[in-house]
Amino acid sequence: LAIYNRFLKHGAPQPPERIARYAFLQQRQNRTDEASEQYGKAAELFTAAGREEDALFCWERIAQLEPDNLPRQIKLADVAEKSGRNLLAARALLRAGQLASVSGAADDSLKFLERAHRLAPQERSVALLYAAARLRKGDAADAAKLLEPFSASETDPVFLETFADALMRSGQLDRARGILEKLLQEKNAGLARLFQLADLYAAAGA
Repeated sequence: LAIYNRFLKHGAPQPPERIARYAFLQQRQNRTDEASEQYGKAAELFTAAGREEDALFCWERIAQLEPDNLPRQIKLADVAEKSGRNLLAARALLRAGQLASVSGAADDSLKFLERAHRLAPQERSVALLYAAARLRKGDAADAAKLLEPFSASETDPVFLETFADALMRSGQLDRARGILEKLLQEKNAGLARLFQLADLYAAAGA
């Protein structure tokens, strides 16, 4: 690390590989801010040299070092999407969506999750978080459609309760009942939603 410090403080331009290596050494010593700064410098130099994959590696490291930094996640998503790494971009956007939601920016969160789903529609975790966000906005029918492709083989209680909730809110009570009764029998979960379902049946006069 002392050798790298000497090189970098000398003032002469350094190759991005050396700067990235220095960042890695800073990371190993838990110097997060310094590591992120050096990875950022290396990423810009790699980009200027047309070395997009190397730049993407640096942006990914930065996002890992700063998981609660929303702009870092968005930057990673942008670079990854540009490089054709759609799954990596989608995962960064999922994190961005979670961070936006926690900060109270529900509309921004929904936009990030929608973009993530567009990039990786085959990813169950993407569909689940996007569907949950749509549910919170009152778009129950669309939420159910998002989860439908994964429902046949799904056993996770969180997924099934979310799917059942979407079905209930979109008026598909019998379908929701089948899911919730199976969930209660096999996982001992979903009882509260069954009570909600009973209220909906009563309100519908069924």
